[in-house]
Amino acid sequence: MKKQLISLISAIVLAGTAAPVTASSAETPEGITFTYEKNDESVTITGCKGSDTVLIIPDTIEGLPVTDIGKNVFAGMNELTAVVIPDSVKSIGERSFSACPNLSSVTVGKSVTVMGGYAFSACPKLCSFTVSADNPTYLSKEGCLMSEKGNRLVLYVGGKDAVIPSSVRVITKGAFMGKTDITSVVIPPNASSLGDYAFSGCTSLKSVDIPDSVTNVGAGCFMSCSSLSSADLGSGIKEIRTNVFNACTSLNDISIPENVTAIGSDAFFGCTELNGIYIPETVTSIADSAIGQHYDLRNGQLENINGFILHGEEGSAAESYAAKAGIEFRPFLLGDVDDSGAVDGSDATLALREYSYCMDHPGSTLNLYGRLAADYDKNGAVDGSDATLILKEYGYNLANM
Repeated sequence: MKKQLISLISAIVLAGTAAPVTASSAETPEGITFTYEKNDESVTITGCKGSDTVLIIPDTIEGLPVTDIGKNVFAGMNELTAVVIPDSVKSIGERSFSACPNLSSVTVGKSVTVMGGYAFSACPKLCSFTVSADNPTYLSKEGCLMSEKGNRLVLYVGGKDAVIPSSVRVITKGAFMGKTDITSVVIPPNASSLGDYAFSGCTSLKSVDIPDSVTNVGAGCFMSCSSLSSADLGSGIKEIRTNVFNACTSLNDISIPENVTAIGSDAFFGCTELNGIYIPETVTSIADSAIGQHYDLRNGQLENINGFILHGEEGSAAESYAAKAGIEFRPFLLGDVDDSGAVDGSDATLALREYSYCMDHPGSTLNLYGRLAADYDKNGAVDGSDATLILKEYGYNLANM
């Protein structure tokens, strides 16, 4: 499983790699040979050969300042444990140090003003990131690399219980990518955006609570978070994008807010523990393989998840999707806690039992659909009033049979 995850992450962060155009080469004291391009004023490092545990980027080559590190240059270097980037460097290219499995320490000088996407992503052992106090663009604080005076989280390098600083509004793409030791994360209540693949490959992350302030959750945001069992989606999200929860094989507790209008392709693909879900009528677009399906490695085929049931309103996009995919569809019936197709006394009993249990215990006695159906007054919690209302409907139905 770990090898498959590394392959998955590497495929994402190394996608589009192109061979550098070589102008010259130079060897460092550590035994790594650079290829580089130069002009009359500066040098750009475009590639390298060899390996070592410590990499110190030279500040000059052939008497010219080294100002740029190109895309993918040091990506995937297995032995690399520490990197020092001098004050001369102004730009670090996309994926330049990504997928270095043993990289633990990075020091960045005062002149870096551009850091490309996924520059240090998928480095699971990275725990120290130091930025010069004189750098006007980036700062390191509380286990985080940030920009825009702390408004953007570029990279997380802290401990397993991640608390994102309250100043952060945007979590950029790949910020937590491949941090396999993260078990929990607290997203600030004023955050507005989670970037593409921001938490992808966080295989120990167990739950996530996305605040209502978040309006954008990027593609693949929680992809391959194999321990993620519950996710609370805030009311600000309008679209569940492609691959957001793809391969979250432990996910069994999530509800789609009524403000969501679209679910992208493969959004919940491979969520094999998700045995059913309610899609609200506000969702008007559901892309192919969005939910209820997985890839069976035994026969190499796309299959529907065994026992998966899609609940929704009659005539909705959910019903159309279920028919097209060959998934069982059941119209949602408020109060039908046991999903029997009718509201009766047993439903009231189940709702009351849930209320009693939750007063003294964490967790639930009901599955995801059951909790949704039991919340008769739609106040977000199952309580005694719900049981009373369900029983009242049952009595009304009996009287009018």
